[in-house]
Amino acid sequence: MPTIIVGTNSYETLTEANTYLDAAVHATAWKFVPTATRERALITAFRDISLSELTDPDTGVAIDPLNAPQPIKDAQSELAFALSQDTSLATAQTRGGSNTRSVKAGSAGVEFFAPVKGSRFPPIVGRLLAPYLSSGSSGGTIGSESYGTGECSQFGTQGGGLLEGWQ
Repeated sequence: MPTIIVGTNSYETLTEANTYLDAAVHATAWKFVPTATRERALITAFRDISLSELTDPDTGVAIDPLNAPQPIKDAQSELAFALSQDTSLATAQTRGGSNTRSVKAGSAGVEFFAPVKGSRFPPIVGRLLAPYLSSGSSGGTIGSESYGTGECSQFGTQGGGLLEGWQ
């Protein structure tokens, strides 16, 4: 059975990971993962996360694995859970990327300006780590959001379209 050593092969103890994941929507699934697999998943998650250059967003100083901030510990827990459910994540270079230039169905089509970068981490892990990732070490886009003006959109309103606009 592997041994977790905080600061050496983990940012957190198994007890900390269990406590965090006990409050997650996937708590039941984590409880069914054997202890040895949980430990291996935490160690693998640490190895994956530690490949990134994690720095304090305020000082720019490298994060000490022995005293990692809570979001980094939470990211390790989330990645460990994901690994316990799908071990292929351990060898994936990126997730969610696409080199698709265009897509067409009948007369409708979409053409992209550039390839969409994937992320090394599942979305929740990327969001937790985002403040601590040094420029260029994330391996791709962590996420994106869109915002509107609050005004009603005219898109799709002609001829009883499906979109009613932002209200």
